[in-house]
Amino acid sequence: KSAFVAGIVLNSRDRAAAEGIAAAEGIEDNSFHVRFAILFAIAFLILGKQSVIAAPPKIECTVSEKEVFLGESITYQVDIQNAQNPSIPNLDGLSDQFTVEFLGESGNQSSTIIINGRITESSSLTYQFRLTPKLAGTLKIPPVNASIDGKTIKSNVATVRVLDIPKQDTVVV
Repeated sequence: KSAFVAGIVLNSRDRAAAEGIAAAEGIEDNSFHVRFAILFAIAFLILGKQSVIAAPPKIECTVSEKEVFLGESITYQVDIQNAQNPSIPNLDGLSDQFTVEFLGESGNQSSTIIINGRITESSSLTYQFRLTPKLAGTLKIPPVNASIDGKTIKSNVATVRVLDIPKQDTVVV
């Protein structure tokens, strides 16, 4: 004997399973509707297809200061978002304008947001570098490129204004 309710066929074995779950959960009301509701909830959780949406990969670069004097250092952050195991960005192209020193990873964050059954996952990994300008002027830091899932992703361009050290008059003490 079986019953067809809300798109699920319940045979005697399923009904027995629902009764067992109801008993295990301490539900006193042995009505079929209570047992069916429990089984339906379990079936929905097991068989229900959750849509997982991964945010698209992105790279954002920031500098700690927009204007510095020649010889001062700035911190350059490369934030790689929504990529699995990204490699350390290669900044060899900056060696004409800056002395580059890798400072390390400053944070690895991930989040999962569930709204109305839609799951959105995002992650972020930030790399930090110390850049010391070698010359004065307005210096542009070109975009950082990364290959993620077969696609090339580029960051924004960062700009730093480097002021020359002002000439000082001779001071007699």
